[in-house]
Amino acid sequence: MNHDPGMDPFHPHPVSRRQWLQRSGAWCAAAALAACTAPRTPTPASALNRQLDALLAQWLADAPHEATAQGLDLGQHRALRSRWADRSLAAAQAGSARNAEALARLDRLPRAGLDASAAATLDAVRFALELAVEGAAFGYGDQGLVAMLCQENTPYAINQMLGLALNAPPFLASHQPLRTPQDLDAWLARLAALPAQIDHETERFRHDAARGVLPPRFVLATLLDQLDGLLATPPAASRPLAALRASAPGTPGALAQAGFHWERGFHPAVQRQRDAVHAAMARARDEAGVCHLPDGERYYAWALRVGTTTARSAAEVHRIGLARSAEIGAEMDRLLRSQGLAQGSVGERMRALGRAAQHGFQNTDAGREAALTLCRQWVVRFRAAMPRWSALPLRAPLAVERVPVEVEAGAAGAYLSPGSLDGSREATFYLNLRDTAQWPRWALPTLVAHETLPGHVWQEANEAELARRHPIHALLKFNGYSEGWALYAEQLVDEARFYDDDPLARLGYLQAQQLRATRLVVDTGLHALGWSRERAIQAMADATGRPRGALEGEVDRYCVKPGQACGYMIGQAELLRLRTQWRNRRGSAGGDVRFNDAVLRAGNLPLAVLAPVLQAA
Repeated sequence: MNHDPGMDPFHPHPVSRRQWLQRSGAWCAAAALAACTAPRTPTPASALNRQLDALLAQWLADAPHEATAQGLDLGQHRALRSRWADRSLAAAQAGSARNAEALARLDRLPRAGLDASAAATLDAVRFALELAVEGAAFGYGDQGLVAMLCQENTPYAINQMLGLALNAPPFLASHQPLRTPQDLDAWLARLAALPAQIDHETERFRHDAARGVLPPRFVLATLLDQLDGLLATPPAASRPLAALRASAPGTPGALAQAGFHWERGFHPAVQRQRDAVHAAMARARDEAGVCHLPDGERYYAWALRVGTTTARSAAEVHRIGLARSAEIGAEMDRLLRSQGLAQGSVGERMRALGRAAQHGFQNTDAGREAALTLCRQWVVRFRAAMPRWSALPLRAPLAVERVPVEVEAGAAGAYLSPGSLDGSREATFYLNLRDTAQWPRWALPTLVAHETLPGHVWQEANEAELARRHPIHALLKFNGYSEGWALYAEQLVDEARFYDDDPLARLGYLQAQQLRATRLVVDTGLHALGWSRERAIQAMADATGRPRGALEGEVDRYCVKPGQACGYMIGQAELLRLRTQWRNRRGSAGGDVRFNDAVLRAGNLPLAVLAPVLQAA
């Protein structure tokens, strides 16, 4: 964006997010100053910025935990650090009305006069608001704007992956600051406020159940086990209180107060939710797909648009998945044969390879630590190689940790927790080590590339360290872009010939690509074609050879987050298409490094919005 310092409230030159936050104290203070000095006849850019200022303030107020996670709960917005999002039905309805009003205001803005970057921001925000308004009309689950942007939209108010009872304790333990007495006050206030919001989620669960909207019975069974685990954990053994004990302001008085809130507030709220889930088990279906929900076919079409940021239909996504799976399977077969592994299907041979003791880790604490150590070693290797892929001067700090034991049963196999924008918390790559058998050594390099460098951590670092655009982009996280980039990053490592001397590691790369291709088949199979959970698990096992235990969790994830898993390969395919166009237009002078950095500098955008930005770059 071409900035006019007299009208734009944000600094006109690239600076780090930490510098930006330090200079402004809070983004809204700068916005208020600009409003006082802006000309009486606003330019299109200044009019857009004022609307974005108001939207960002509202979004952060609607999602205080996200303000904390991003390090934006500063200055006059510090009070957000003491609150949770209002999870009541009334709040969801009010939020939908506000989104519709915001969309109408944006539609009245003049587009002429906006440069390419500002126009892309406008298009991205409109895209998000349009989907949020459409999703709210279904009247069940969580289709709110912030949930959608955080890739947490779900047809179910609570499930084995999403819900405050499960997610608030690790948030308090690792994301909530505990450095000063003021931080302690906010931490305790947020803990005290937690039970009311858990009760709101339980109310929404009952409301949706009355309409016939319940997670599948097997999901509810996992959720019951998780809630029972929380109830069996005494206050002193909980992760939040452990974090409080380790903090500077964690005094005996504060620990006693936190223990009281945990035992007298949190536990009873979890028990009430557990009772509601148990009561609903008798009415739950075994069928996995959203096609069985009210208006389920239209819901899945919407979920695919959220997950891929494209207009591809379920039938088209299914066909793409079948074609790519066949191509990748043929390449895996060729490589397996070159290693003397010719008997059985690709899945059977990969499964045998994964079970070989010499390629695995012991299922002990020492074995789990060895797996984490190997991941950290690959991070070091990829960091040293980053100039091959990007010229951006990013620090991209990160840690590698195990998924917390209390949530690993319902958690993904691996995931990234992004760092905060102010730099106070580094990104953390979490590896699910409930069963080390799902992670043979040769599978870890590609996993690390996807989640850390040059994948998610590098992409997120670009958002966090370079403040070139309106800070509303901190909350714009479109799944097709972010997961498409991470899968594209896996391919960059393979193209850089990292696996030339390690054919098993290349098999790990191909297995990871096959997993994403099969996701297209399985996600659409579950939700559009009425596949059973068992059929989906078997299809993934046959194609990838991954352990069944790992695939059960994978499929259960797709059941509660329909469409999200399709963003990976659809996003990668779009980036590869755009790279081909870039090469054809610019020739060798364009350079893949310049293309990669152009994608990153464009920021997290819907794929349809990204294409014209790259053409203008």
